[in-house]
Amino acid sequence: MPYRTYVQEPAVTIPAGYEVTDEPGCLTIAWRATGQPLPWAANAFVGMCGILLAHLVLDHRWLLFYLPLTVILGLVALGQLGDRVHVEVRGFALRVAKSPLSTQTRCLAAGEIDQLYCVMHHGEKKHTYELWCQLRGGGRLRLLRRLDTAGAALYLERVLERRLGIADRPVEGELARR
Repeated sequence: MPYRTYVQEPAVTIPAGYEVTDEPGCLTIAWRATGQPLPWAANAFVGMCGILLAHLVLDHRWLLFYLPLTVILGLVALGQLGDRVHVEVRGFALRVAKSPLSTQTRCLAAGEIDQLYCVMHHGEKKHTYELWCQLRGGGRLRLLRRLDTAGAALYLERVLERRLGIADRPVEGELARR
């Protein structure tokens, strides 16, 4: 019976702002999609609550103006606070979601995935990175977009391939490893 030789790959560094939970049978990686510590709407909402409170106590004339504005900012802030990306590998299934409650969720079995690879997207103001999936049937599927750094994209590629048992092979047009 032939034996396998395992090559020790260098450890990968978790990108700043990424939360990784690695439990038996389940790997979860999450991060804020906006990259901001607290979204602008949350800051504006807190300020509007202060203004609203001052008008409740001192002057009721502007209350009907500030109340709807505060409610709208609060709803936008809630949407931004939920602006997290979740990538989960449970067993041999990959799940990618914008937030835990998102209806825009992609689920793939490891057997459907031939290869994961990263590409650079050239934007007008800055470059971002994307994680793509080459399917066994020959199709391609973008899993993640707007990743801020090449390191984050390559980290996700490497960790997910390891967890799903996918041997890394070069794909035409992919981002070169450093």
